[in-house]
Amino acid sequence: MKARRIRLSIEDANGGKYTIIAEGSFQRETLLSILASLEGSRQDETPATPKLDLLRKDTVQARVARLIEERFNLGSFTSSDLKEAFEERYQQPISLSAAATYLSRLASRGLLQRQRNGPSWLYRLAKGRHYLSVEK
Repeated sequence: MKARRIRLSIEDANGGKYTIIAEGSFQRETLLSILASLEGSRQDETPATPKLDLLRKDTVQARVARLIEERFNLGSFTSSDLKEAFEERYQQPISLSAAATYLSRLASRGLLQRQRNGPSWLYRLAKGRHYLSVEK
């Protein structure tokens, strides 16, 4: 059997890069079996989510996330809406820029969807992302 060398590079949705190199005498079926197992493991993966341990803690980010799920789970909201709701609920000030930063981080993790609305952003829970129905 002829010696071969194959290099396979894969990048996932989270920016992770993986390289598999196969060298030597191997059959096509062996390589297809390896690829099939990789594909199977990809289907079992859940989309990237923040660590639930982080959300269980009593941090500002955890409070923001819980507040979003409780108050804004059915519609769109802005960072100003979040600021107002946060200050009302926790009797603690939060700057508009801090609220916007937390929202941006949650959106970048795929937990919120956001769309432009003039000069500002509108946020809403991503479909199927009721991620805080865990210990509160």
